[in-house]
Amino acid sequence: MKRFGLSIEDTDKIYKFGDTGGFYLRTDAARLREMSDRHEAEREVAIAADKKGTGYIYHMFRDELINHEFTYTGDLTDTLDALCITVEEINSNPRLRRGLDKAITDIWRGERRRK
Repeated sequence: MKRFGLSIEDTDKIYKFGDTGGFYLRTDAARLREMSDRHEAEREVAIAADKKGTGYIYHMFRDELINHEFTYTGDLTDTLDALCITVEEINSNPRLRRGLDKAITDIWRGERRRK
């Protein structure tokens, strides 16, 4: 609250940022939504531009798999949730499937090298 220049009682002036542990000012809500929408549109363009699934799509999956500790959990759920992509979308899109498979293979290969 101090960083926002608010008192402890000013809880009506902030929003909780999902389950991230973060907060933001209510007055910034529209700006945050606009930024999120812009990032989503940029992501969609980048996915569409990756014709083989080995460029942006691969890196997108690789980064999120690492962020969500896939090598510890072996679970794709958090990664797919973060990317707003379903298993059905992956299975129906060869580029997504190729990028995910390559990212998983490379991550596991890197883990084996460290051991």
